[in-house]
Amino acid sequence: EKVKDALKDDGVLIRMSDLQRYPRRGKYVLAVNAGDSLIFLDFKTSSIISIPRKEVIAQKILIKTNLASKSNKPLPDSWKEEAKNDIERAQLIEKVTSNDKIGIVRIAEKQWTDYEDGIEMQEAENVKNLWGVQLKKREKNKKGEEFLFVDPRSGAIGEISRKACLDKGVLTIVPSDEAESGELIEEATVVADERESLAQEVRQALKLHLEC
Repeated sequence: EKVKDALKDDGVLIRMSDLQRYPRRGKYVLAVNAGDSLIFLDFKTSSIISIPRKEVIAQKILIKTNLASKSNKPLPDSWKEEAKNDIERAQLIEKVTSNDKIGIVRIAEKQWTDYEDGIEMQEAENVKNLWGVQLKKREKNKKGEEFLFVDPRSGAIGEISRKACLDKGVLTIVPSDEAESGELIEEATVVADERESLAQEVRQALKLHLEC
């Protein structure tokens, strides 16, 4: 119990309910290799998906860009698709925190709408003042179908094309009459404790200290 209480907020504690799958005594075990996967958030189906880091690189789901470390200490991975500035990062984090169906954190919908409008207006105004041009809004996905990734090791966040992931076979759509979107993602984490563990990794990576 002391271990559980000390580590419950670190996103590395997994509740064990299936003794055949996890042949260990006790109610909890530690995920020793926490951070060895990247976490993807599918807004259309409200899914959380964990994909091993090696698979992400091998399938070119994301493009790794960091150079080799000059010291013995390995550097956190950096990605071509990750948010490159504070404004873009803030926009993506607000999308995550405002989506109560994914369940990372929950804030009032109007608070997010006001923030989104304000940040886009400010960004457009900054570009207009600097270059004298209007900023055109470019979306990787349709609104409501955003597909984001979070790297638990580095805290990186970014948005990639949902369609591209479907075309590569990274995601498998399963039709569902019960789902609000009409479909489910076969690779999504559906066990409640495992999903919550991934959600907690996202909170830690993005340094979110909000009630959820």
